[in-house]
Amino acid sequence: MEEKQFYEWIGLKEKIHFSNSRPKINEGDIWWCGCGENVGVEINGKSSRLGKYEYAAVCQARVMSTSRLYSKIGRVPDSDLGVVKEAFLNLYK
Repeated sequence: MEEKQFYEWIGLKEKIHFSNSRPKINEGDIWWCGCGENVGVEINGKSSRLGKYEYAAVCQARVMSTSRLYSKIGRVPDSDLGVVKEAFLNLYK
């Protein structure tokens, strides 16, 4: 079983909560965020994106504070953004 770092997360959670950082976000932006330790079957990872397939895990979409966003890592290409939106709407309608 994978060892989780729940207690280590508590300190980071406090830092995020009291931070005054509120980045400007735009539709299609891709951000790393401080969501905490994954539980169950949530997708996890910070691996290199070069030469790998990339996926939008629309089934794991969450509403969260922009305080959790700490690093903009790119944008969804306009040609793919419509596909992601359609998949999201199909999943949740």
